[in-house]
Amino acid sequence: MISKTAGALLACSLLQLPLFADPVLWYVRDTVTGNYGVSLGPTDTTHSVPLSQDSGQVQTPILTTTAGGTDTETDPNGRHYLGSLSLQGSVAPGDVHGIIQSAGLTTNSLNDPFEQYGAGGSASLTQFWSDTITVGGLPSGTAVDLDITDVLHSLLSGTVGGGVSASARSILTATDGVNTILANFSIFNSLNGPPVDNITQTQVIHTFSGDTITLFGEFVLSDSADVAYIYPGVLSASSGADASDTNDTFLSVITPGASFTSASGATYVSTAVPEPSSLYTVGAVILALGAYALRRAASSVSR
Repeated sequence: MISKTAGALLACSLLQLPLFADPVLWYVRDTVTGNYGVSLGPTDTTHSVPLSQDSGQVQTPILTTTAGGTDTETDPNGRHYLGSLSLQGSVAPGDVHGIIQSAGLTTNSLNDPFEQYGAGGSASLTQFWSDTITVGGLPSGTAVDLDITDVLHSLLSGTVGGGVSASARSILTATDGVNTILANFSIFNSLNGPPVDNITQTQVIHTFSGDTITLFGEFVLSDSADVAYIYPGVLSASSGADASDTNDTFLSVITPGASFTSASGATYVSTAVPEPSSLYTVGAVILALGAYALRRAASSVSR
């Protein structure tokens, strides 16, 4: 047996979460890392725009985030390059949404290895949440079973050619303050999978009336897309990871007469979720806008 403090430390270390100085019953948090831009040579990093954001652990009903941008460059020979990235997301206890889109375009079709050009973007959006569940409804110490369900609706996309990747991952962990009663309960969807749009996973948690359970959730969306001299003949690439329709966690009571409440006020009740919308249309729009930007750049140079 380990102490309640050690149990909380273990659960947080599994998700690589920083701890509060004082106990906090619930929170949400998101972090963003990545970059977008253009490289016009083997030592050129001046056009790469880094992304780094961290909300910290906050108590708000819904935490939202947006990031990204577009960088358009022209090399000394008049050839054009565009790298772009856009992401947005929201997180509440048991309810996470997010979408990432990256793209790279160029008018350089020579693929000269000595030029070592590249254009594109890549990012990772990580969303955390934690909540304290109090089990009751029966005499203290009575065994109670809860059913926990994790649902991931995600669409992953990537154009043929270029360097593209996309993935979505959900991880749940639960501790009763002494023991980890749900360890790395995870769902993973990858463009290399092959990808699966809708994934549902369920497990029974064994606990007792009067106990408190701390749920930890971590959701990660990642993608990257780039065109470069190492991809002969490829002038555009885009990728996307779309979980905007949801990653949801549901909690229900199996044992008759038992009940639970949450510190955040979330009910964790299952509701109907719409099917993911088409991400491929969004990717086509991004490429079209990028191509338009390159045409404008070309016309401005020729004047």
